[in-house]
Amino acid sequence: MYMTIASATKLVILLLLFKPISALANDIYLNQVGNDLTMTIVQDGENNVISSLNGNTSKAAISSHNATISYTQTGNNNDIGLYTSGTNTSQTLAQTGNTNYATVDCHGQYCTANITQNGNNNVAFAEGGNGGDNNQTFSITQDGDYNGAAVEANGDDNTFVFDQDGDYNSIGGITGAPITGDDNTLSITQDGDYMTFEGHLVGSNNSLTSFQGGRADSSFIRVSTVGNNNTGNLRQGKKMDGTVDNNDSGNFEQYVTVNGDGNTVNTSQVNSGGTSSDHHMAHSITGDSNTLSHLQYADKKKQGFIEITGDDNSVTLEQRNSSNHFADIVLTGDDHTVFGSQRGGANAHNFSVDLTNSGGAYTVSTTQNSSTAQTYSLTGSCVTVGGCAVTVVQY
Repeated sequence: MYMTIASATKLVILLLLFKPISALANDIYLNQVGNDLTMTIVQDGENNVISSLNGNTSKAAISSHNATISYTQTGNNNDIGLYTSGTNTSQTLAQTGNTNYATVDCHGQYCTANITQNGNNNVAFAEGGNGGDNNQTFSITQDGDYNGAAVEANGDDNTFVFDQDGDYNSIGGITGAPITGDDNTLSITQDGDYMTFEGHLVGSNNSLTSFQGGRADSSFIRVSTVGNNNTGNLRQGKKMDGTVDNNDSGNFEQYVTVNGDGNTVNTSQVNSGGTSSDHHMAHSITGDSNTLSHLQYADKKKQGFIEITGDDNSVTLEQRNSSNHFADIVLTGDDHTVFGSQRGGANAHNFSVDLTNSGGAYTVSTTQNSSTAQTYSLTGSCVTVGGCAVTVVQY
């Protein structure tokens, strides 16, 4: 089916493509120009496509103000591509089935785009282009296994929400597809096993929240930010309601890289499953007046690595529960504050702080509580008139 509609005012289009017993590959090629548009397209079958008529883009092209667009596909191997420009546009893309693909590309202000996929092996991609400021909202929801989602955006004051429920799901968009701009909000929720999230933000005053829950076995987070006054909250473990899955085997990994000043990062790994595996965190910060909280409340071995370059940074590292704890902190710069705590049973604890390349006043406080070996190492020199404060408690 081929369709071109121009200069439409308050136009309502309803396309229903019902699948006969063996009907496959229903294609819609669509370009739309005009305002106050309401459009609904429903496809039922397999190998269906919604894309552009003129061939210069793989997405259906909609140029309209005050547009409401709804696409629904039921079946397998379907493809929706949508490009919109204009203000006050609302798009809903829904797919039910397996191996489907949906992408929405929104250019303009006050754009709302929602993608929902139910099934396995599906892919969803959201993109916000130049001029995408002032309350663009992108939402991707996937229910099933082996699904993937990603976002790339350039603009300010936008909101991005991802929700995945199932196993072997991933959310991507690190160095090749960042979110660029200020005052943006990114929220990630993944519930299941073997989950992956990789995110990259460039700009200031942005907020990132990432939660991996359920059993959360063998889950992975990698985040990088470039800019100032950003906030990140990353958590792995437990369910959405805060309760523990006793079958949780853990094996969490987190990697955070921050370049800028005045940023706040809170990271945690929490589980209490009877068969939990090791947990690993590694964080790198370059800049001044940053705050990092590193919490590992989990069974089995915990490893924490922190490297900070800059001045007036604050670090809190806590490791609790059973098995061995290992922490290594390297600081370069002046006037840092470090608080460390390792607690848990008859397990070996090792805490190391390297201030060799630091100057000025610093404050280090560490507590270790275990009935077996406890090792503490501090390397550095205090070169300030006011002196430096070091407190170590082992019991």
